[in-house]
Order: sequence, then structure tokens, then C-alpha cells
Amino acid sequence: MKIAVWHALPSGGGKRALYGHVKGLLARGHEVEVWEPCGEERRYLPLSDLAPVHQLQLPAISGGRLARAVRQAVFDCDVVHEMYDIHCRRVGEDISDGRFDVLFANTAATVHAPPLSQHAMVPSLLYLQEPQRRLYEALPTPPLSAELVGLRGQPWRRGVALAKWMYETRRKGVRVRNEVADAAGYDCLAVNSFYSRESVLRAYGLNSRVCYLGVDLELFTPRVSPTRDYLVTVGAGTPLKNIKFIVAALGTLPEKERLPLEWIANSAHPAELDGVKELAEKYEVDLRIHINLTDRDLVALLGGALAFVYAPRLEPFGLAPLEAAACAVPTVAVAEAGVREAVVDGRTGVLTGGEVSEFAAGLLEVVRDRAFASKMGASARYFVEERWTLEHASRRLEKLLVDVVLQARVASHKMLS
Repeated sequence: MKIAVWHALPSGGGKRALYGHVKGLLARGHEVEVWEPCGEERRYLPLSDLAPVHQLQLPAISGGRLARAVRQAVFDCDVVHEMYDIHCRRVGEDISDGRFDVLFANTAATVHAPPLSQHAMVPSLLYLQEPQRRLYEALPTPPLSAELVGLRGQPWRRGVALAKWMYETRRKGVRVRNEVADAAGYDCLAVNSFYSRESVLRAYGLNSRVCYLGVDLELFTPRVSPTRDYLVTVGAGTPLKNIKFIVAALGTLPEKERLPLEWIANSAHPAELDGVKELAEKYEVDLRIHINLTDRDLVALLGGALAFVYAPRLEPFGLAPLEAAACAVPTVAVAEAGVREAVVDGRTGVLTGGEVSEFAAGLLEVVRDRAFASKMGASARYFVEERWTLEHASRRLEKLLVDVVLQARVASHKMLS
């Protein structure tokens, strides 16, 4: 098949997943071309190493300086969607003219469901990492309740609070409306886990099909003679990755069993970074922070760990535990969301409850029983080889893309007849 790919993904797990998908599709004999907005991160796993990449500029906001400022301030959600819609219209024209068999679209940080399917006149599949969580989930406050604070007091304060609430509610409502409508325009939605399928159903009311990701076993391999004298975690420096929770759990362990924690992040918010450091000092945890490591250094650090520790909030899937498993490293994780589909308790790792004490107990289990941890690590590697390789992921994605093309042809035949 001739496959058109679109994305606007920054560095991180989503970009790694897309890189693996493109690599796998090419290995299976398909022709791939990629479109992305100008300015997208090209240093991290550049797709230009694999296939032709076309970069198109996102349009600027129309009007004079004052008009642009007003539109940006008052109608920012409409403006962003309009910018992406114009960009996607241009991309869609290119794809339609290129005689592609199918569009394989991916998410963007600002618009999780890009408005591309209606412009590219080919069968389409959107690989949706997750809905925009801040529009639907309590992080940590429910989306509609936070703006209600302040509706008491003097009349003018109530008026200001009410106006702010109305503005924020409209803003979020427009984003939800656009996201759901754009997602519904695709012939098929693919997601990375059954948990994500449920999330899409809750948020959008739309069906989706699970297409599990895979791990590059040429990159993620067991390390020769690992030291196993530290723990490692991966995740951006944001509250959602819950690094403070891991530090707090480590801090409750006896001092002799409190292993150093190597934290690998692709980015970190300064306030969150400072907060994690302060907590580590408080609990006397030896925290070592690595930001933007190369893949080679990441694998080397990951492969030498006793265990991979993981506690993100409502992670859609959790590719990182599988990457650790490919390095023969077991995972200690909170049994939450999509992580439950990537870690098999007692076989590839230890799943715990969501309390600090429960997570600490899971850590102690692997720290005190190194033979058990080693056995789980070996089993974890086999687990990945069994069903989680790039080859497995490529087959799953290929089947979905073929289904989308065939269904479109059947629908077209029915219309003509």
C-alpha cells in the first residue's frame, strides 16, 4: 500500500511509537510518505531517516496586531483549530493528489484529533494516543468545578468570577466539540490499549479498535553483566508522571535497602523538578536526574537497573515497562489504567495498590529477593519476544489499515450500485 502519514508529535513515547510504526510498515514492503507542521521536533527520532518528509507551515493568525491579540485572547480555541484546519486542508490536497491508498494520522499536542480526514480524499485511520485529558479528567480538580470557586462575596467579585467561568466553560466546550467532531470524521480510530478504548468511549462516545504498540528489540536489549544496584524510572517532569510518589515510597524503605533512583526525563517543568529534588532531600533518597538522554544512553542505564519503577496517573498504556522488559528488567508499578495490560503481576513485574505503603511493599519484594527479580526479568524479555515486538505491532497496524481500505471500497461499491 501507499500510506500517507501525518503527525505533530513532540519528543517522547508517542513519537517513539510512531517511529516504530513507520519503520515496521516499511519493513513489510509498504510505501510511506510523512507530513508534519514546520518546527516539529526533528532531532528526536527524525522520520526523515526512514521516509520522505514534507513540512508545511502552520498559518499565522489573520488581521492586524491588535485584532490578532484580541482573537488570541478571546477565541484562542477557535483560532488554534482554524490554524490546523487550514494546514490540514493543504496537506489533504497533497495527499489526494498523490494517489495514496490510506491516511495514517496521528495526534498533536494541541489538537489530539487533527481535522484532516475531511480534506484528504482517501480512507483514513487516526491513531489516537488519548483524548485531551485536561478537558475530561480531574487533574486534580474536575474540569467544570474549578471555575465555580469565587462565586461568593461582593457583587462585583461574583460578576468577575461568573464571567471567567462562562469564558472558560465556553473555551473548553469548543475544544471538546471540535475534538469529537474531528475524531468522528475518520473511518477508524485506533488506540493503544483497552483502557484507552474505554477512555475514548467515555469522552467521545465513539468506538475504537485496540492496536497494541511494540518494542524495537534491536535497540532495547539485555545488558551484559548489569550492576543491579539502582532503580530507574522514565517520565517527563510533570505531576501526571507522579515521580514524587515514587520518591516518597523509596523514602519509607530501610536505609540499607533504599537504592538510588535514576530518573530519565525528556523534559521537566522547573517547579516540578525543584519539588521532586526537595522531596528527595527530605526522604534522603539518592536521586539522579537525566534529561534528554540519547537512546543508547537510555538503554544502557535502563538495562543495568534492578527494577523499573512506574507510577504515572492514568497512563493510557505504558510502553516504558515493555521497553524495560525487553532489557530483562522487571517493573514495579501501580496497577492503574493501561499499565495493567503491559505488566503481568508475578511474571514480568509486581503490580501494587495506589498507596505509598503498598508501592513501597512492592519495592521491598524485589530489593530483598534478587533471585525473584532476576527470574521476572528473564520472563519479561520472553514476554516481549512473544507478542510485543515491532513485527507484532506492524502486523496489527497493517491489518487495521487494510481493513479500512477494504471497507471504504465496499462502501463505494454499494454507493455506485
